[in-house]
Amino acid sequence: MSFIEFVGPPGSGKTTAAKQLLSLDHQLGAGRRTLVDTKRDLQVGRFGVPHHLSSVWRILTGFPRDLLLAINFSLVLQAPIGARFKRTFAIWGLLVKSRLLSSSKDLWVIDQGLQQFILTCRAYRYLQEQHASFWRDKLKKKPYGADELHHVTLNYDVLCERIKTSEKHIQQMGKLSLNEYVSRHTDSYYELWHS
Repeated sequence: MSFIEFVGPPGSGKTTAAKQLLSLDHQLGAGRRTLVDTKRDLQVGRFGVPHHLSSVWRILTGFPRDLLLAINFSLVLQAPIGARFKRTFAIWGLLVKSRLLSSSKDLWVIDQGLQQFILTCRAYRYLQEQHASFWRDKLKKKPYGADELHHVTLNYDVLCERIKTSEKHIQQMGKLSLNEYVSRHTDSYYELWHS
């Protein structure tokens, strides 16, 4: 098996959709800590990786490839050094996690994975369009790609209403205005997935 990943602009309801899918099938694993509920047998541990997949051996077998991809990704990032380091470390963690979930005998659900990460990097202008498209396509393939990619989006006005009442999203906006934040993410989403 592998995993199902949700992708879409912030505030579009990816976490809600993932939780709804999990509520319909208790055989699915909650592949992100925000999706975990205590009644579910399959769930990730402290570091966001399922307990039975987090052995040192499993992590190390793909480590060189994961690290090389993370370094190559960092080379095309157009971000200040602190943001570049943070994004490189984040994609490395997502690469390891995606590879481990892909090797699982179970089916997992995640609401923030590699494809969402690429979308966010593009929205913050850390990736040029051609680099974002390249990484989107490269990481759709095994051993990192999801079996299913579910797209979730809402119209611009609804996204603005939802985001302005979300503390998490307000913090993520940084110096961007609400309109800039929503526009950049929706534009990047359509650029990457509907062009």
